[in-house]
Amino acid sequence: MGKLKHVDAFNRLKEISRFKISKRGAAKMLVKEGFFTSVEKARAFVRQHTMALGDSSRDNIPWIEDVPTPIETEFGVLEIPKDTDGIGLLCDIHIPFQDEKTIRSFLERKDEYKTIIIQEVFDFFSLSRFHKHRTLDIAKEQEDFFQLMELIRKEAPEHRIIFQQGNHDDRFWVYVMRQARELENLIGMEFETIFGFDEFGIELLPTRNLIHYRELYIGHGHEINAGGVPVSPARTFSLKTKGNFIGGHFHRTSEHITRNIKGDVMGCWSVGCACNLQPLYAPVNEWNNGYAIIRPYGEDQFRVKNIKLF
Repeated sequence: MGKLKHVDAFNRLKEISRFKISKRGAAKMLVKEGFFTSVEKARAFVRQHTMALGDSSRDNIPWIEDVPTPIETEFGVLEIPKDTDGIGLLCDIHIPFQDEKTIRSFLERKDEYKTIIIQEVFDFFSLSRFHKHRTLDIAKEQEDFFQLMELIRKEAPEHRIIFQQGNHDDRFWVYVMRQARELENLIGMEFETIFGFDEFGIELLPTRNLIHYRELYIGHGHEINAGGVPVSPARTFSLKTKGNFIGGHFHRTSEHITRNIKGDVMGCWSVGCACNLQPLYAPVNEWNNGYAIIRPYGEDQFRVKNIKLF
């Protein structure tokens, strides 16, 4: 190695030493940046200058050995002010398989809530990895979404709208990551941009994040590792969360109220779906249509109206 290149590599190694990185990782960086032609030569250089060969090593660089920096999980909880005058929860719409009567019934009661939470709005049938019996254009789902949001904004122009992603909504980015990762960082490829969230005043909640209102947690339900299809989704929510929780995901209305040894009462609810009850991929099931309205009660408590439709 020429003297100049040796000096450049040494200076670069000094810069790298300030990062939380292994010596093997530093060697790979030096190779990637063109200082060495092989990892073996780079590792020998790093060892020579980081006191790995004992006190006789020359031009030693102190190396910070620490716990690796963890990756952030991006999990969070959105706090809804407790003075919010009610929440309407519409779960599992599964566009383009939405159920008209459920959506209309939900909007007819718009005066009972000022915040709307919509969950698993899309089915993304064409992006599914499962066997398909027919072909559906994703543009059809986009157009149906625009039409639905125009209706909701006409009926509830001042309501806050929060989009809480479900596992079917996740299909969009799973598909992009697997099939077209090069498109991921293009301007305009943001989920909320493609589906016009700004135009409709919709807040997008990061995937698998929860919502907290008074003493109640709100999720889609797939955040809870149920391990299959439970007999009572609400009871499964209770066993998993050990607290007050409401969600959809299972397309069935259920309730589970319990009391702990201190006398604290806890409740969990699963909410019916707002989609067709007999899709061809699962025509025989125990689903029911429905939605929920959550009203404030007392200082910090709440009341759940878990409406079931058939």
